[in-house]
Amino acid sequence: MTTIFDVAKKAGVSKSTVSRVLTNKGYVNKKTRQKVEKAISEVGYIPNYLARNFRNSQTRTIGFIINGSIKLLGEFIEKFIKVAESFAYEVVIYSSDSDPVKEKQYLDLLKYKQIDGLFILTRANDWQVIEPYSKYGPIATWHRVESTKIYSAYVDHYYIYAAILQNLRKNGHKYVGFVLNSARSQNMLSANDAIKKQEAMGLKTWKYICATQENYGESSAQSFLKLSEKPKVVFIYADYVAGMFMKKLRELDETVANQTQVISLDNSIISELLDITSIDLDIDTQAYNEFVYIYNNLNAVSLPLKKIRLKLAVRKSFTQIDPECFPEYRIIK
Repeated sequence: MTTIFDVAKKAGVSKSTVSRVLTNKGYVNKKTRQKVEKAISEVGYIPNYLARNFRNSQTRTIGFIINGSIKLLGEFIEKFIKVAESFAYEVVIYSSDSDPVKEKQYLDLLKYKQIDGLFILTRANDWQVIEPYSKYGPIATWHRVESTKIYSAYVDHYYIYAAILQNLRKNGHKYVGFVLNSARSQNMLSANDAIKKQEAMGLKTWKYICATQENYGESSAQSFLKLSEKPKVVFIYADYVAGMFMKKLRELDETVANQTQVISLDNSIISELLDITSIDLDIDTQAYNEFVYIYNNLNAVSLPLKKIRLKLAVRKSFTQIDPECFPEYRIIK
């Protein structure tokens, strides 16, 4: 196997000079650098980055787990990677396909120091299974989780739903529809708490909970059309579901579609294209805070986290709402 000594001998320089060229640290004049680079090419030397990382006690790699069905969450992935790269870290994406065994194999990468930290976008295992791995390196997630071992830059959906419902009732709405995500989701439970509070104050509601991740927009629209009395406003938990809901509604009954107003979450490209009023959850800041938590733990520093700022993008699907209904949001813990 070709070594750094072979390169030094071929170039007629010291081992430390070759090392400075390889790491791009320290001064090497242009002529010497060219000699070393030529020697590297001629002897076929391949730097052992694994050994270098071992000496530095870091791989400078963050694992990123998804379950294989991310829809528009690619936007979050892109932002997370961009932040990581700005700190000279690489991100490797692993798809668990919702398989708990496969996900544990990726968690083991942290245990065996093949990655420095781990971000879980969508999980397959219970938190009780995941939490013990935090002793091997920092773990962050986009899930809402109350844990001292796993960081989450979540936005409290109770706050979102309470603010929107207060605004709707202020504008005279007494009957509101909801399409909510999986009952396993803490966000759904928080949203439902806010809804129940308004129900206790006289608000009439229709709720559709998406039990699976297939055809949720279409099935919720079909269920909606079966109602003898339909709410004029439907609050849907994600833009892509809202888009499917509106499309199916228009296919099946254009009159009802024209009478139904929609609000959703995410403020993604879909809400822009379909003119859906949507709540922007400040994904840029969420992605930044998630990475910085991992970075701070790996490097024993305390870079400050940023304040999340929610905003409402008012579009054609629903206009009778105050775009300033969200005051200053909290600093993530």
